[in-house]
Amino acid sequence: MTAGPLEENVGLYWLPNVDIDPGTYVVIIDGTSLGPLGYRVRLEPCGAVLPRACDILAQDCGVSGAACYQWTSSFCAPSRGIAVGQPCDSVVGDCVAGATCATATNAPNQPLCTRVCDLNSSTSANSCNTLCPNAYSTMRDPSSQQIIGGTCVPGAGGSCDALKQDCSAGKACYGSTSPICEPAGSTAIGMSCQMLADCVPGATCVAKQGLTNFTCEPYCDESAPASSSNACAALCPGNFWDLSGIGLCLPSG
Repeated sequence: MTAGPLEENVGLYWLPNVDIDPGTYVVIIDGTSLGPLGYRVRLEPCGAVLPRACDILAQDCGVSGAACYQWTSSFCAPSRGIAVGQPCDSVVGDCVAGATCATATNAPNQPLCTRVCDLNSSTSANSCNTLCPNAYSTMRDPSSQQIIGGTCVPGAGGSCDALKQDCSAGKACYGSTSPICEPAGSTAIGMSCQMLADCVPGATCVAKQGLTNFTCEPYCDESAPASSSNACAALCPGNFWDLSGIGLCLPSG
């Protein structure tokens, strides 16, 4: 075998020059001022060698149980296999292949595994427009500032009905042409907001054209009679947008 010197903050290293089976071995160090020293070492197989570089969209690590993580300086690592939408610990390797651990703006204390998505193709299976339309953040290369991909808003995904609010518990339906479920916001109707999903279920963030005072306003049913609780004629008569079969009330001011 070959050995390295004992150095401060480094210690002794040794490299066997032949293959050694897993097991417990006694290593003897001779020629020290204290005479021969011995210690036991347990050698175990380290498993498959993981590639140092990979493509986060292609997930091309090629090793069972491993996934590609991080948009820049991507690398392969063993995956804990936490499913998309489930809580994670913001540790690399928490989530299944094709996902990463992140937090939504309106739920900063609830990190979830969320999908990474393709911003360069609108037709690919992992396109941002397919997985989470209008609910993704843009990722840029820190050196060139070029857009290199996207990450879905944690908890976003799955089509829904903004009037029926048919998302699972803790989520709400936001959007117009392609509404999807996102973590439910808590800002009340009529209060100031910044993002679509800031608002309570059944409402979204909107402003009148040319104005910047965004407030949470309710979705409404254009075809329902005025006696219906969610009818546009009752909630905001003559003051709503027509969004292809569903209405969205506008701020009164």
